[in-house]
Amino acid sequence: MNSNFITIEDFKLEKKLSKGEWIPQQNLILTPTTKRNLRKILPAIIKNQNILLVGDAGIGKNAIIYYINFLRNQPTYRFSFNEDLLPEDLIGSYRLNPLKKTFEWQDGLLTQAMKKGITFVADEINLANIDVLKRFQSVFMRKELELIEGDNSLIKAQNGFQFIATQNPVEGFEGRKPLPREIQKYFVTIWMDPYPKEEIIQILKSLYPILPEEVLSLIVEIQQELEQWIIDKKIGSRDYERYHFNLRNLKRICQRLVNDEHPKHLMKEIYDIFIRPFRNEEDQKKILDFLAKLFKVKGLQNLFYDLKTKEVDFYIHPDLREIKIGRNYLSLNYLHSKSEIDSFTDKLLKKFPPIKERLEVLEAIIRGIENKENILLECDANVEPEIYVEFLSFLYNRPIQWIHLSKGMHTSDIIGGLKPIEDRVEWIDGPLVRAIKSNHIIVISGLESAGPELMEKLNMLLDDARALTLPAESGQNEPIFLNDDAIIIGIKYFRKSKNQSTISRAFRNRFTSVVINENLSKESIKQLIETYFDEENIPQFSEMISQIHLLLVQYAKERIIGIDRMEGYQFGLLNLYRFLDFFKEIETELKEDQELKIFLLDGFEFSYLNEISNLTERTTVREEIRQMIENPTSLEFLSEVKQLKKKLKEANFKLKKNPLYWDPQKHWRDALTGKASWDREFKELRQGININTPETGGDIKEGPDAWYGADTQGNKGVGEPGHGGGAWGYRTEELYQQFLLKRKGLSHYDLEIPIDTFKETLGKEVEKLILQLEHLFDPEYLIQRN
Repeated sequence: MNSNFITIEDFKLEKKLSKGEWIPQQNLILTPTTKRNLRKILPAIIKNQNILLVGDAGIGKNAIIYYINFLRNQPTYRFSFNEDLLPEDLIGSYRLNPLKKTFEWQDGLLTQAMKKGITFVADEINLANIDVLKRFQSVFMRKELELIEGDNSLIKAQNGFQFIATQNPVEGFEGRKPLPREIQKYFVTIWMDPYPKEEIIQILKSLYPILPEEVLSLIVEIQQELEQWIIDKKIGSRDYERYHFNLRNLKRICQRLVNDEHPKHLMKEIYDIFIRPFRNEEDQKKILDFLAKLFKVKGLQNLFYDLKTKEVDFYIHPDLREIKIGRNYLSLNYLHSKSEIDSFTDKLLKKFPPIKERLEVLEAIIRGIENKENILLECDANVEPEIYVEFLSFLYNRPIQWIHLSKGMHTSDIIGGLKPIEDRVEWIDGPLVRAIKSNHIIVISGLESAGPELMEKLNMLLDDARALTLPAESGQNEPIFLNDDAIIIGIKYFRKSKNQSTISRAFRNRFTSVVINENLSKESIKQLIETYFDEENIPQFSEMISQIHLLLVQYAKERIIGIDRMEGYQFGLLNLYRFLDFFKEIETELKEDQELKIFLLDGFEFSYLNEISNLTERTTVREEIRQMIENPTSLEFLSEVKQLKKKLKEANFKLKKNPLYWDPQKHWRDALTGKASWDREFKELRQGININTPETGGDIKEGPDAWYGADTQGNKGVGEPGHGGGAWGYRTEELYQQFLLKRKGLSHYDLEIPIDTFKETLGKEVEKLILQLEHLFDPEYLIQRN
């Protein structure tokens, strides 16, 4: 057999010579459907015709091209199309060379592929503007491109170049437009056949041979049944989101089971992938009922259980430097000593109190991260997903790169572009590229605002390729790749109506969705309050505050307040923490119970009630809170409030009371030893105190004349012996206060500092002071200074 050829499904293809370009490695399980799809594609590959692959998300459109090109050693350039696409993104543009200080032409990815004879894959071609695609008619028709944007040269494609496009169907996928006939007619259009259940099981069995076939059959049946329910609108229709389950979801579950090797976790994995994405409790219950019956039919009822009855394990093992959160064991090897572990533990518990509701969500998030999945956090507007993100940053000891998307943003805003820098133009990496290169945690928020036309640009980054192709002007031809331990987190808020934009189901399918329903129990809220104050002995206080918080949340949810508004109020933990901050930070004298009650009411008004527009509603709710606070049974509560406020005040006072703290306005005093006229002659001092301190205002660093002297100018040269005046200033006063503090040790006060520190500070210099001993214990110290 000729080594220059390869046979795929009885089709003979020429094997290409290595060009030193990136060739993605790809393996396919050759099921009957895969073979049938290959036989559709290979004739067009051999004839080097344009190909348009159409099929559902996750069916393997890009994978099958990678597979063919991997076997024949043909490099592939893949570029994700979107609505922002401009001709120059593919063709190229002029770029300023900062060294030569001249403009140079930089080929785009399509131009490079034509010159080098490389396969060009236009991913999601029907997301691009149709009028922009018409610029490439010559490529579709004759495989040539005239560089009218450049030097007007004509590029004829080299042997091996082929234009292959992929797209999802127009029906059911957001942002897609049908290709007009004047473009589509130049492509061999091939619809990819979907895989039947038996073949999906065969694929999974080949990829994950360790898993029992009955388990694979179970999860495939779940996936197909739920996908049909979504199509029939039996589930997911009431929360306005677009759900989609395919082979990607099945591979995630299988990979988790292989990594874990614990059959008892099968139910948790199914729950995370197939149930947790639904925000509607009725949908979740319907799926759980279906699972209970299916597990029983499959003879796996011993593996089915209700997750709500299971507590999530949470503990830190200091000896192993390891933390366990549910199924996840995370290394803390970046902590090197017991003190570091103790400090980490203390900060961890304060940053993220391990309450039940949060631990369940956190376990699901970390489970996805540990299995190299992209995480999508979805929540209502009154929930703060950033709490989880910041905790993950602390837990993994890695910084966050926030990328906030909005309508009107261009892909260059997040990827990068040419920017003027002083007298030159340079490529500047966008936040996404910086995060990839630095391996920071990538957090992309505002997904629902940006729309699919921007987000589909990230397809290659979010799928198995884990890579991003940069524009031509970046000067980098090959894609940049994510690290093996890369973390990508998306954040989106629930869609409130069908008029609001949301992410496409194809884009959603690239993530593992975790819904955060922050409906906390009273016990959990009490735990948050106690953790905030680092105080466990405030049961009445935490009970009352949590009760009022939950009451306001309920009133807002049930429209007891805000009934006249188009959109109701939403109170969340930010309101609660706003109140706690008010209580902790606002200093006021609270001697009488009535003053204390008014203070608390002011706090609730500041944190919650000021949001209520209707004056009658606001007054009514305030009165109800007042009655709760003034209830006769709340005497213990008021007592706790007094004690807590007193502790906070004392702690705050100790924090501010620092003997080294110097306030020049508060502590400034005039010179103590007489007055002098401005025109008197200065006399040299015979003896001074040599203290190595910063200057107090003069031109010369303080030396032997640290307290007095013309050069130090601290008091404008007036008022001290020798008429040098000057240096009774900030540093001197500080030393004086230290001296007085140490003098307290001579009476009934403790010295408060080690004797070594005392000697080191003043040492033998004290012997130079002549004290009038008869005044030693006078209230005001009189020091005779020579």
